Amino acid sequence: ELREVYAKPFQAAISEAGLGSIMNSYGVIDNEMIIGSEEILTTLLREEMGFDGIVVSDYMSVNKMVDLKVSASPAEAGLTALKAGLDIELPMPYGFTADMLEKLEADEEAKAALTRAAQHVVEAKIKLGLLDRQAHRAELEADAYDRAKTKPLAMRLAHESIILVKNDGVLPLDKNVQKIGIIGPHADSVRLLFGCYTYPAAFDRDTAGDMADMPGMQNVSQGQKDNPYLMPYLPGSTVRGTHAYIDEALREQYAGVTPTILEAIRGKCPDAQIRTAKGADIAGTDRSGFAEALEIAAWADVLIVTAGGKYGWGTSCTTGEGIDCDKIGLTGVQKDLVLQLAEAAPRMVLVHMDSKPLMDEEVAAACPAILENWFPGDTGGAALADVLFGDYNPAGRLPQTAARSEGQIPIYAAQKRGSGYRPGDGMTIAKYVENEKTPLYAFGHGISYTSFEYSDLEVTPTVASSGEAKISFTVTNTGSRDGEEVAQLYISDALASMIRPEQEFAGFARISVPAGASRRVTFTVRADQFAFIDRKNRWIVESGEMDVLVGASSEDIRLRGQFTITDTSEIDPKHRGFYARTAVE
Repeated sequence: ELREVYAKPFQAAISEAGLGSIMNSYGVIDNEMIIGSEEILTTLLREEMGFDGIVVSDYMSVNKMVDLKVSASPAEAGLTALKAGLDIELPMPYGFTADMLEKLEADEEAKAALTRAAQHVVEAKIKLGLLDRQAHRAELEADAYDRAKTKPLAMRLAHESIILVKNDGVLPLDKNVQKIGIIGPHADSVRLLFGCYTYPAAFDRDTAGDMADMPGMQNVSQGQKDNPYLMPYLPGSTVRGTHAYIDEALREQYAGVTPTILEAIRGKCPDAQIRTAKGADIAGTDRSGFAEALEIAAWADVLIVTAGGKYGWGTSCTTGEGIDCDKIGLTGVQKDLVLQLAEAAPRMVLVHMDSKPLMDEEVAAACPAILENWFPGDTGGAALADVLFGDYNPAGRLPQTAARSEGQIPIYAAQKRGSGYRPGDGMTIAKYVENEKTPLYAFGHGISYTSFEYSDLEVTPTVASSGEAKISFTVTNTGSRDGEEVAQLYISDALASMIRPEQEFAGFARISVPAGASRRVTFTVRADQFAFIDRKNRWIVESGEMDVLVGASSEDIRLRGQFTITDTSEIDPKHRGFYARTAVE
């Protein structure tokens, strides 16, 4: 499973994109820390997967070897990591210090590891042109900072990432609407358009100093006690509030560049009356804003409600570095607010903003329209307004399965046969006492302001283990609006010598189809894309029938076919197929 599932995307990046650097995880496999594992960092990564770049440590991973009592000192931890395959320690020397060098003098294996690490670093600098400091600098700066290039790309990313999860005829909204209510903590915030590892999140962290509460940061916590921007915890919560200065400063810095959701909607509907209220914060038990929010809901012709979390560093966030939620639904009292607003406003749109999809049955049932807006960045408010009022037809798809409750986890489309939520044959027992087995929303789910029909499936009937199959079909836009469809391909191994996934996501095509028009899509899959490890730990392509499933999500399957792999062969997994190639006519 480590090799077939978890290593697969890394192998694809190594084999197809020439991945140049990689970072260890903080994780532990069979009680061995990855940072000190020669089996993972050298045997698997370099020898099996063919990686030839630099290995860098996730921040303070070497420290954790001492913290978790597997190394007696920083020098011992650094030496273990170096010999395991680590080239560079980040963010600062802890194990890779003079003390480690002293230990290294008497260890020939460690000396060889140091030479190897130095060689990897110098090779990387040569490949990047860093030994010629001016090489390509102007070109790189233009690509990174030229607003004429970056803004259209940012807008495209924001547009394409928005997912219409549910729509009971509410969307798209009419720009001539007279009274619009906008409720929620994200409605008029610049900061909450951005996720972690962005400038607004870093500005928030550094201004408030709330990173001092994070693991490993105890040494800086003392100096933050008198910080005027470090807010108290929200009532009934372990999440701190955000100081008004941070929102005001970010609004000033991003003026004219990043409209908030409220500002973007005002731009779309300049003649409308618009009222707004926070209603509730991202966390905590404070319900004092409910009354104003409900009054606006009763007044408005259309109500737009934002709900979700805050992504970043430190204790003013609900998700991010060192921060986990113990429940998968909305944090704080947001759920109660959303349910009351949905009852008060029949024409309501829920805009969910978090690092995970909405996972709450009651909220999903109560809201007539739901959009996933994630943390969309500096064009996110404008992109959302385009979707709300029909200037952009959404086509995003869920990149993970949305569970109904914590008890369903883990739940995902590629669960192994017999252990998933799909009904199985014979002795495959799966039953919940108080809920359904099926997900709230399936992997790949997403709808549009138009409709699509799939037809005319053609599949290569037989393929050798070294060959490839072609899967062709037609997608027709049967609605009245131009739109995009994300056609998805899944494969199920009908009979195998090892337990295989119930269905494996094999490829997709995001295609633009004008109203009334059709597009012919062809997926080309290599037979070795479906290779697996057999009982003798060999990578094989196994002969047999492969079921083909084509549709609009992992559950919305429109076409079914089959091809047969005619022979069994052993393969080199570095050079196998990873995803279907796509052609559209």
